[in-house]
Amino acid sequence: VPIIVMAISVAQSVHIITMTLSGIRRGMGRNEAIAESLRVNTYPVFLATITTVIGFLSLNSSDSPPFHILGNYVAFGVMITFVYSMTLMPALLSVLPLRTRPAAAQRQRPEFFDRFGVFVVARRKYLLCFVGILTIVLLTGIPRNQLTDSWPDYFDERYEFRRDTDFVMENLTGILSLDYSLSAGEEGGITSPEYLRQVDAFAEWNRSQPEVGHVQAFSDIVKRLNKNMHDDDPAYFRLPDEQPLASQYLLLYELSLPFGSDLNDRIDPNPQRA
Repeated sequence: VPIIVMAISVAQSVHIITMTLSGIRRGMGRNEAIAESLRVNTYPVFLATITTVIGFLSLNSSDSPPFHILGNYVAFGVMITFVYSMTLMPALLSVLPLRTRPAAAQRQRPEFFDRFGVFVVARRKYLLCFVGILTIVLLTGIPRNQLTDSWPDYFDERYEFRRDTDFVMENLTGILSLDYSLSAGEEGGITSPEYLRQVDAFAEWNRSQPEVGHVQAFSDIVKRLNKNMHDDDPAYFRLPDEQPLASQYLLLYELSLPFGSDLNDRIDPNPQRA
């Protein structure tokens, strides 16, 4: 988010600063050049800001919650940068030292983009028709886009990596995984026997699916701990019947892990979910 917002704020500021310096080179006073720059750039920068905000807010239509956060944060940051560009930056330009080259020192020959702008304006009708036709031709490629969460499919089959992953998935096992977050509904609820039974039932259902190669569940850890605490008796490879016992197992297991290791990849302590 900071990188995106800073890049957009620089793009907004460049227009205002550049035109301010240009006005000073033309003989305007500092404050007069700043006012002229704001008069010319406020509306275009505002339009650019609004369209950028709308574009990032469209991320709320994504199925991934992190994209919602990204879009909302960037949209808010872009609006704040517009306010600062119109208020704080002109104030700073009026007091900070500005160095500009005299107008005579500027090249008399028009810059590339100046010539390009003249070319576009002179041939605007032809360019409008050409770009319109080109846009329609490019739109015909939209049906070829495929929306997928399978990241190996992001690569074309001409890449060796794609061919290798396809071979692995067809002949060995899958390389993709799905994570499910199951909320316990209350603090400390992950050691509740009822919750553990539901997690275990969900894990067993997944194991019964022909497309699934491996299932890793929090309930498996609890069952293994129960077995270990009963001298590795296979008969105790089951879930504890009491929540205090399951909580003690979990505490003992976490205390026995090496430094830096924990179950944060399996459980979220607040709120309690696995």
